[in-house]
Amino acid sequence: MKRGLKEPTADLMNNWPSPSAFRLLLQKQPDQGRFKTTTVFFSEDLLKSLSEEQGYQADVHRQKSALIQIQPNPPLLRFINDLIEEQAMDKPEGEQNQVVAKKALVKLLVELDSSLTNVLFNFNTPGKIDLEAFMNRHYRFNVSLARFGYLTGRSLSAFKRDFTRIFGLAPGRWLVAKRLEEAYFLLTKTERSVSDVCFAVGFEDLSHFSFSFKARYQLALTQLRKVLTKNIK
Repeated sequence: MKRGLKEPTADLMNNWPSPSAFRLLLQKQPDQGRFKTTTVFFSEDLLKSLSEEQGYQADVHRQKSALIQIQPNPPLLRFINDLIEEQAMDKPEGEQNQVVAKKALVKLLVELDSSLTNVLFNFNTPGKIDLEAFMNRHYRFNVSLARFGYLTGRSLSAFKRDFTRIFGLAPGRWLVAKRLEEAYFLLTKTERSVSDVCFAVGFEDLSHFSFSFKARYQLALTQLRKVLTKNIK
């Protein structure tokens, strides 16, 4: 679960409802076929409504991490599989049905891990925090710069200004470089697939990842492991 956004180049991300909204990112690697992700957005209005209906409240007002990994239980897996099947049918749901489904999903998440109430239902604005430490820890987040600013307690302009002063680079360039460095390490030192590495380090899609990787290392992703194998021999 991410309290954040993806890159601002995506129209859907630019229409993010509010700074305190959340998204649930579902990733599933099929036995065959293309790697796909599904994202479910929880607006602040929806979460506040659910808080009033169910009495959900945050017990603490401090978030240890902006990214929480969830191990789904059988009820949540069934919900996810049903969601994937509905998407495959390509039949748009009405707005009211979407609200009902999202509320049901939040309830499943809270039943799975009650501590999530401290994240989902904490509507306080984050205070200004150590930008350098936060970014070095969370650069893998596929979120917009505005969202990074919010999570570090800054406006977008203040975030960009502080970031450039600390790192000596514009945030967008730094993020791409940092993600590519980790991607190169994972691809050369582990057996993880290209698609797995792409999303793990924070890229939006494989095409952007492939283009950026080739521009940085002058080597296509399809050639990288062939070159490594040849050098070993």
